[in-house]
Amino acid sequence: MKCHSCGYEDERWLPTCHNCYKEQPLQIPPTVDLKPFVKAIFHEEFEVSREAVQKLIALLTPRGQLIVVYYYGLDGGERLVDRRIGEDFLGVRKQAVNRVRLKWIKYLRHPTRAKILVESKIGS
Repeated sequence: MKCHSCGYEDERWLPTCHNCYKEQPLQIPPTVDLKPFVKAIFHEEFEVSREAVQKLIALLTPRGQLIVVYYYGLDGGERLVDRRIGEDFLGVRKQAVNRVRLKWIKYLRHPTRAKILVESKIGS
């Protein structure tokens, strides 16, 4: 992904550019299937807008964003397991990544935040 500020290019999306340290908004490619992410929050699958998912992800900390985006492949890259995210990007064990991921999914399930996705349902 290319930084919007300085043009630095990295293999995958990162919450903060490694070159200029500015925040990078997540742009979900049209080819990404959002259903696994929605199912993790609501325990059911339905179509939602990409903008709503981007808005929801923006509520997380940079570390939470990285874990959730890479685990569900929301940046268009392959979906990664907790072990790979921890070893390759954060330098922590898979248990730590799993704990953080589950914490943020629980955070996103809160009715005030989940409302963002519910209001963006497509075809309901």
